[in-house]
Order: sequence, then C-alpha cells, then structure tokens
Amino acid sequence: MDKKTTIFSVISAVLIIAGLGTLGVSIATLVKVLSKEEIAPPAPLPQKDVNSLNIHSPKQIEPGNAKYSGYKQMVELFKASLNSSVNPCDDFYQYACGNFKGEMSFVNVQMDNLEKMREQLNDKNYVKNAPRPVKTLAWFYEKCVAARMNWADAVLNSNVVMKAVQDLAAGNKNYPEETKFPFYMLFQNETVKNFPTPRGLSYLLGHLAGVYGVPTIVPMSVDTNWKDPYGKNGYSLFIDQPGTMLPQIGHSRSWDILKPGGSSLMTSSMLAIDM
Repeated sequence: MDKKTTIFSVISAVLIIAGLGTLGVSIATLVKVLSKEEIAPPAPLPQKDVNSLNIHSPKQIEPGNAKYSGYKQMVELFKASLNSSVNPCDDFYQYACGNFKGEMSFVNVQMDNLEKMREQLNDKNYVKNAPRPVKTLAWFYEKCVAARMNWADAVLNSNVVMKAVQDLAAGNKNYPEETKFPFYMLFQNETVKNFPTPRGLSYLLGHLAGVYGVPTIVPMSVDTNWKDPYGKNGYSLFIDQPGTMLPQIGHSRSWDILKPGGSSLMTSSMLAIDM
C-alpha cells in the first residue's frame, strides 16, 4: 500500500466517524425533546360558546339596532307557527307549521310595501318633486282611484274593454290586412288568419302595451338566447301565452281551491257588464 492510499483511507475513516457522531448527537437531542413534550401538559383549546347539541349560540341583537324590529317579528312568527306538542322526528311539518295562522310573511311584507307606496303617492309634495316615472305612476294611481270610486260608470256596458277590442279588430288604417286582430269569440264570422307578418306582430305587441297599457293578452319579454346564449345574438324576444290564463298548477292541481274565488269574480264581472 503506497502513501497516497494510506492517507485516503485515514481521511475516509475520520469522515465516517464524524458523520456517525453527528447522527448520534441528533438522535439523542430529538429523544430529549420528545420526552419533554410528552411530559408537558397540552395547551388548552379555546372554549367555544356551544351547548349539548354543539350548536353555537347566536349573537344577540340589541333593541337599539335598526334591524331589531324585523328580527323580533320573525321570531314571533316562528314561535306562533310552532307546535311543540308534535315530535319533529314523527312529523316535522306539523311541528314547524302546525299552529300557523294568517298570511305568509311574503304577503305581509308585500302589503306593507303597498301601504307605504300608497302613502307616498297621496303625498302631493312628494309627487311634485319626484322623477317623471313616479309622476306618471301617481297619475295612473289617481285615475284608478277615481274609477273605483265610480265603478258602476267605469264598467258600464264594458265600454273601456270593448273599445280596445274593437280597435284591435279594426287594425291600422295604413296596413289593414296585416294589422287586424279580431277576437274570434266576439267576431265569429271572421275567417281565422294565419300567423301574422312581422309588421302585424309588432303592431299586435306594441299597440296593446303602448296605447292601452295592456301587456297581458300577448305578453312579451327579453331573456337570454336559450339556443345559443354565448353567441353573437345573446338575447331573444319571447312571446308567451296570455297572462290572463291560469298557470298549469292552477287549472289542474289547485282548481278545487281556486274555483270558488274564480266563480265569484266572474259573477261580479258579469253583473257589472249587465248594469
């Protein structure tokens, strides 16, 4: 063995011994740290405000909060509807709504909004300084109130409705063949026409809504283009069935419930026509 080989062997042995020594010290230190952690008590977890069902207690709202009244009414509504004598596991609906009486909350909110609108529309100073759309709404409101105060004269011989029906049957004098739309129930001698031309369809849609403010006979709406919502024509004009018709849920599923009210409305309407 020459001198270079001997030196290389000695250096290698020294490096191996140093590495093993370092590893031994690291292991001893790790064992010592782990031993201390096992002995030390764990840090206490933060306590949460929960009950036996592990449900967090809701934050309390103070009486001075602007939303206090609304939350209070909601709680009273829930409590009044609840029937605690029923086991919710047996019949949850009866448990949650068994004592429900009166109108739904949506109806209450709607009626409250209508009452506030009525108060504002009767405030002449408010209407005087309001934007033009509000002034137009106030004008319609006053006309409706005046009509209801003299309802017998307003509905006498159905003049208002029949004027619109006859006007639609007469069409536009410049395009009579394209814009005549008689109600075939009232004009039974008329020949049923084909689907209207673009000019006739635009007249049918625009004349009723624009002149008479009646968009319910031929309702229209703008919505996304269902066939190609991401195409260059992203929106479409939709024409629906008359809004005067009951939806499917009304004429097939709930007819027994709606029939008395509908019969009463039809009777009062016919009596008004005969006056």
